[in-house]
Amino acid sequence: MHLKPAYNNIVRMRRQTISKYSSALQRMINAETRVTEEKLLFGSAISSKRLGDLKRRYWEKKADAEGIPSMSILFLVDNSGSMSGGRIMAAKNACIIMHEVLKRNDIPHAVVSEEAIYEKPLVEHRILIGFNGREEEKYSILSMNPRYNTREGFSLYWAEKYINEHTDADIKLIIVIADGWPLHEYARSNYIPPVSTKDTANAAHKIMKRGTEIVAVALGDPDACDADFNECLDDLKNIYPSVAACRDADRLPVRLFEQIAVRLKTRKF
Repeated sequence: MHLKPAYNNIVRMRRQTISKYSSALQRMINAETRVTEEKLLFGSAISSKRLGDLKRRYWEKKADAEGIPSMSILFLVDNSGSMSGGRIMAAKNACIIMHEVLKRNDIPHAVVSEEAIYEKPLVEHRILIGFNGREEEKYSILSMNPRYNTREGFSLYWAEKYINEHTDADIKLIIVIADGWPLHEYARSNYIPPVSTKDTANAAHKIMKRGTEIVAVALGDPDACDADFNECLDDLKNIYPSVAACRDADRLPVRLFEQIAVRLKTRKF
């Protein structure tokens, strides 16, 4: 609870951004869409695939429908030592903004940090905001403190299990916020490229094949050079089929919102 004043201060400073994205998301939810109703005795067109229906429900018609498919989102934040400084602060601010936006629109979401402990066969996942969690959990976002490594292949499987156990949404999306390839220094089995990148790519492929979407956001350091960011971007492109570039850390909320909007089949913001 000692983090509450700092959290509320960020919300006050970003209230215009939160309001903007909340309104945009609300418009998506309320937007009218055209859908096809089938299995009708009367309609505007005959559905050729139903000509063999014994109940003679050959017809179909277009109708207006409101709303969007149900969606759940898990933000998986790289909490390794290389995220220290501007990157982790940007990640905290962005996760706070997205929590406030998604909460206002009743979209289930979670924020989880991932880290693999030096010289130990241990990976920790801290649920900073859980699906259907308590309101005061949100202050935990500010407690992220980058220290160790990541073992992202394992963390993706953990995230898939967590999102499946707690939601049954039509669209399940894992958004990975990271600054490069995963690394876990462990004496018995060092998890380094190309092993770590191949393992994580295989995990992402299997999870997406089972129906959970994954997108990575390559996060730049405000104090780093372009060459460092391009290397980060290339690293993640070798792992994930879908990678969004965020060279300017202050633009992270925009990148996150874009990915959500795209999955809802709307225009980018």
